Amino acid sequence: MKARLTVLLILMLVALTSGCGSPKMDPIAIRDAYEEAIEAGDLDAALALFTDDAVIFTAGFGDFSGQEGIREYVQMELDFLQQGNPFGDRFNVELTADTLDYDERFPAADGTTIQLHHAYVLENDKVKEWRMSDLHTVE
Repeated sequence: MKARLTVLLILMLVALTSGCGSPKMDPIAIRDAYEEAIEAGDLDAALALFTDDAVIFTAGFGDFSGQEGIREYVQMELDFLQQGNPFGDRFNVELTADTLDYDERFPAADGTTIQLHHAYVLENDKVKEWRMSDLHTVE
């Protein structure tokens, strides 16, 4: 319930600042809102964080564009997390007013550690573009 309220408050802030020329929210706060929406199982809250013409480029699962494509990808993430797979730890974080880049590591089912890179472009406090590298095992 607390996570859902937090997501709703963040979405209200996004709605209030939409239409402004540059993002008002910290790009990390937008990513955090996405993770909270996914963890709460709230597909609509997660989708609200993307522009109508957003694109997600993934090395392993293909590309997803527009609200229907983004919905398909977000549903895959929801399913993945509902199977007990957590979000990973972020490191090498670099951000500007409208970009966020970071690496993520998380445990794989076989006990190894998986790493990938995320790169976001934001527009009006929403995700316009999200690129993910291919997953690879690290020590």
